[in-house]
Amino acid sequence: MKNPDFMTEGLIDIRELCRILKFKDSYIYHLTHEKKIPYYKVNGHLRFRLSDIEEWLRSQFVKVEHNKIVENNFKI
Repeated sequence: MKNPDFMTEGLIDIRELCRILKFKDSYIYHLTHEKKIPYYKVNGHLRFRLSDIEEWLRSQFVKVEHNKIVENNFKI
């Protein structure tokens, strides 16, 4: 087994994920339908592993370079 913590970390349901991320459940369902967020389907129910979600969130980070952003012809 690659990661011994895989089975012991535990899974959360969509309600818990919505509470943690402060997202609506419809948005989480959309992300899973589009396969844009990591999830497990256990007996037809969506489940999420927090470490997978943390990794996914890090991958969503957008670095802003202030010297290169121009808005309304003003450098920010």
